[in-house]
Amino acid sequence: MSDTKTARKYQHFSIFLLLALAVLVFYIAFMQSTGSGLDFGDDSGALAINGSCEDIRFRGPGMGDMSDETGSLNDATDCSTLFTEGSIFLGSDAAALALTAINFGDDAGTWPVDGECDDPRFEGAGVSFSADSDEIMHDATDCRNLMFQGQIAFTGEPEEYIRDGIDFGDNFGTYANDNECDDTRFTGPGMADESTFEVSNIRHDAADCLALYDEGMVVLQEMQIIDGINFGDDQGSWANDAECDDPRFTGGGTAETLLQEDAMHDASDCRSLYLAGGISYIGNPENRIIETGALEVTDDQIESDKYVDAYSFTGTQNQRVAFDLVSDEFDTYLIVTSPSGEVFENDDFESDTSRSLISMSLPESGTYAIQVTSYSSESFGTYTLEINAE
Repeated sequence: MSDTKTARKYQHFSIFLLLALAVLVFYIAFMQSTGSGLDFGDDSGALAINGSCEDIRFRGPGMGDMSDETGSLNDATDCSTLFTEGSIFLGSDAAALALTAINFGDDAGTWPVDGECDDPRFEGAGVSFSADSDEIMHDATDCRNLMFQGQIAFTGEPEEYIRDGIDFGDNFGTYANDNECDDTRFTGPGMADESTFEVSNIRHDAADCLALYDEGMVVLQEMQIIDGINFGDDQGSWANDAECDDPRFTGGGTAETLLQEDAMHDASDCRSLYLAGGISYIGNPENRIIETGALEVTDDQIESDKYVDAYSFTGTQNQRVAFDLVSDEFDTYLIVTSPSGEVFENDDFESDTSRSLISMSLPESGTYAIQVTSYSSESFGTYTLEINAE
């Protein structure tokens, strides 16, 4: 074979190799741009070409705003680009099925659509520190998006803790799972120190309290009298709902609607909230004395040019009495003086400048002097003074 023919054969072979290499490079580039053969569909989605992927088949930090209506194969440009960049990955069929089985609920919670998941059924970097049981199924958008982004995981529905007809609640309290019972409905050597008692722990330390209950270290408190208050029983229509429905109490822990028929019939709720400082006793509405008046420039004055009106109340030792002053026209200040001269004062009840409340067991029998005045000098206006006595 001549050298010319041999050279021509090598030339043809080299051209073939170059063509084959070009085809291979083109194929690799094509496969990368299409996600290793994945069909990304088209850009017909409502959120297409917005820089994030809205396709339920994918997971990762590049995922965008997902909803129950989010579909697949309609955000091709975004998803293919993010897939190539490694910002999203294709989820498994099993993971997709598990995710669709989660009931995310709605956005009716306290902090919806703020980029954090407030639903305590989830865990992970994207879950808010403030997540509690009130937010279960009420932060759907945040929790769904963070699930698709891989920042949180679903831990499951809360376990039910019920024994002997007692609903122990859940484990979303501040001091849950610390081997002490922080639910003030219980008593016994297994209880935590009183300094940790908070309204938010009632029915939110279930695992601890149930375990200690089974060990005999805590028991449900019997109906009892505390600070001279007879809390009664749990025969009311709204008993054991974590709100006090007894109209003899006031404060943030009471229900919005209070009926006389529920007086002394929501003992567990009211006792727990009272011990935790969530409510105050104001007495039976049926025994209420109501005085209406006004601070005026013609009234007597006490220190710092404060106008004052005077009243009196005669009671017996250990009698429960609540003195309740309310005004929409000035910053109230209430002073009650015992027969022997002991002085009790209150400015703002629960930080409310329009209300002053003194609830007490009378330290002695006799006549108590009541002074209605203002926190600021030369303030005047109308007011209502209620005296509730047992």
